[in-house]
Amino acid sequence: MVLLHLHCKNTGTATNRVRLQIPITTPKQQIVYKKSVVHYNVPASSFDTHTILYARLKGGGTDTFSQEELLNTTGVGAVLPIEFDPEARRTEADYHIRFNASHIGKDIDIEFFKDDAITAQDLHASTDKTIRSVDLYFEIYDISKTLEHK
Repeated sequence: MVLLHLHCKNTGTATNRVRLQIPITTPKQQIVYKKSVVHYNVPASSFDTHTILYARLKGGGTDTFSQEELLNTTGVGAVLPIEFDPEARRTEADYHIRFNASHIGKDIDIEFFKDDAITAQDLHASTDKTIRSVDLYFEIYDISKTLEHK
């Protein structure tokens, strides 16, 4: 078993897209979404009303999760839910959601959205009511396939 940690942080420019590079590629296989940690710039007053974020992960140009794997009522395709408390600087949530993920390449593109799953949720460090970083943790079970595919 391998832990895949995706650390998504602001780049100095407000954007809802992050590109990460991981040292290995993984073929289509089962993975488990284990944990998320959201760091937020809490405002002095008037809290945000969003209580969930969504992330769309693409590895190698294709969605990491298929529409069939992530059924939701957003109508925008396969997006991963991320728990979020707009009154806390840090929200940590545990999950145990098992997926059949498609091939994950060394480059992973992640887009973040507000609770409607359509409106972009930018990552930014310097202003109130913004997400500073999001950490996503996954377990990859078949390490032999991952190492062979390296």
